[in-house]
Amino acid sequence: MDKLASAKDACAACNILPHHASEKGIKINQDGVRRTALDMFSYPDVNEENVQEIWPELASIPKEVLRQVSYDARYAQYIRRQNSDVEAMRRDASQIIPDGFSYATVVGLSNEVRSKLEASRPATLGQAGRIEGMTPAALTLILMRLRQTDRKKTG
Repeated sequence: MDKLASAKDACAACNILPHHASEKGIKINQDGVRRTALDMFSYPDVNEENVQEIWPELASIPKEVLRQVSYDARYAQYIRRQNSDVEAMRRDASQIIPDGFSYATVVGLSNEVRSKLEASRPATLGQAGRIEGMTPAALTLILMRLRQTDRKKTG
C-alpha cells in the first residue's frame, strides 16, 4: 500500500501540456490544461509504457504497482460518481412516503415490486429499499413521484 501511495503521488506530480502530449503521439483535447500522469491514464490509448516514455522518472516504479495505479486512475471518475449516488441515496433514505401513497401512479415499477410495496407499505424510502427485489431504479422512480407530488402541493 505504501508503494501504491508513493506511486500515485509521483504520478500526480508529473504533468504535461496538451501540445506536448500530442507531440508524443497521444491525442487529447488541445485546451491548454495541464494533465497529470494520473489524468493521462483515463485516456483509452494511454498505458503504463506511454506514461513512462513521457516521464522517465516513473520507470523506477515496479510494473505491477504502476499497472494498479493506472487501473485506479482509469476508474476513479466512476467510483466518485458511484460514491455520489450512494450519498444521495443515504440522504433520500429518510424521505417519508405518505400514508395512502399510490404505487400504481409510479410509472415503470414492475408488478412484483409494486405488489410488495403495497403489501408492506414502507414509511420511508430507506425502508422501501430494504424490501427484497427492490432496485435502485425503482427507488428512483418512487422518489421522483414523491417529489412531483410535493411540487404539486406547494405549487
